[in-house]
Parts: sequence; structure tokens; C-alpha cells
Amino acid sequence: MDSPNNQNQQLHIFFMPFIGHMIPLIDLAKLFASRGVKSSIITTAAYTEKVYQSIQKSASESPIQVLAMTTAAGTIT
Repeated sequence: MDSPNNQNQQLHIFFMPFIGHMIPLIDLAKLFASRGVKSSIITTAAYTEKVYQSIQKSASESPIQVLAMTTAAGTIT
């Protein structure tokens, strides 16, 4: 039996693609998002625009959040 605290929780998956693995992980994030799972892609500032463009090409209406990594000194490029 579910406790009241667990009933309103939603799964949130974070994807962190590396060079050469970006397209498959973006596709995987799209797949999870299309099934109602909250999906976020973590990337460097240099690749943020490329990730946005790849997400926009899909017909998916499920939003995917893109997060750029930063440090205390500023963004990571």
C-alpha cells in the first residue's frame, strides 16, 4: 500500500550525454518524456544550443528541460 507521501511523486530522470553519445541519449530523453516521465538533459554551455535544436526537431509535445553546467567561476564550456 502506498503511503500518502509517495502518491504525488513523479519520476525525474537526468541525462548527461558525452561527446559521441549525445543523439542516443537525447532520443532516450524524448522517449521517457513522451511517456510522461519528467526528463532533463545536463550539458555544457557550448552544447546547450545543439541540444535545444535536436529537441525542437522532434514532434514531441512533452517538455524536456535542458540544464547547462556551471561552476563558481561561471559556465563550463
